[in-house]
Amino acid sequence: MNLLGRLWGQVAVAMLSPGAEERRLWEAQRRAAAADRSRRELILNVSHELRTPVASIQAHVDSLLMPPGERPDEAETRRYLEVTASETRRLAALVDDLLTLARSDADGIELERRPVELRPLVESVAAALAPLARRERRVALVAQPVPPGLRALADPRRLTQVLQNLARNAIMHTREGGAVSVEAGEEGAGWVYLAVSDTGVGIAPEDLPRVFDRFYRTDESRTRDSGGFGLGLSIARELVDAMGGTIGVSSEVGLGTTFRVRLPRHAAGGE
Repeated sequence: MNLLGRLWGQVAVAMLSPGAEERRLWEAQRRAAAADRSRRELILNVSHELRTPVASIQAHVDSLLMPPGERPDEAETRRYLEVTASETRRLAALVDDLLTLARSDADGIELERRPVELRPLVESVAAALAPLARRERRVALVAQPVPPGLRALADPRRLTQVLQNLARNAIMHTREGGAVSVEAGEEGAGWVYLAVSDTGVGIAPEDLPRVFDRFYRTDESRTRDSGGFGLGLSIARELVDAMGGTIGVSSEVGLGTTFRVRLPRHAAGGE
């Protein structure tokens, strides 16, 4: 009787348990529902983000199109054009970020992983963004010396995008007269790191777990004024994950923040 009871129990479990095909169907449905929620949230957030730059562009252009006697003077006209150009760049950056997120959500991020020398990468990103840091934020952006021949196994275009996003984020959150530093080096056996540090306002401990969330801002008003949409860090994390690395953050309020990327190292003579 005990044997029959055990056999019947096994039969009942087998009959009531979902088969492999059903489990695959449930998992596909779960992923589809999650993707649909993500798309809805993205549309709502993007609609909200677009309002401010679009309204600013429209207001400044309308002022420039006023009758000759009511138009702003030459100095004001130049300022209006500079604001319009800045907001247009913001919108272009948002479009690029959204395309990256859309590709990630749809089919995953396509990568071309190969050896990437870190010294020219760090120097080129610093050289490209240093004028922007000086002009718009009065912040010094410096590249620390990188050991020659140090290579990561990564997608060079995507890794450049990660470093640019981290550097821009640091510039935005650093006070006038502060500094942002970009560096790279070895980290244990088989790994390298890239780090972006700033002397900015820092991040409160309660905000640290969410800094990589899409559209999350630790300071809504100031970040909006400085040009951020809250997507750069999220994209950086997705790209680093896709390249087989990790990204982390450490911060102290009032003293500054460091974002650190860890990637597989490409050894000389390696595949």
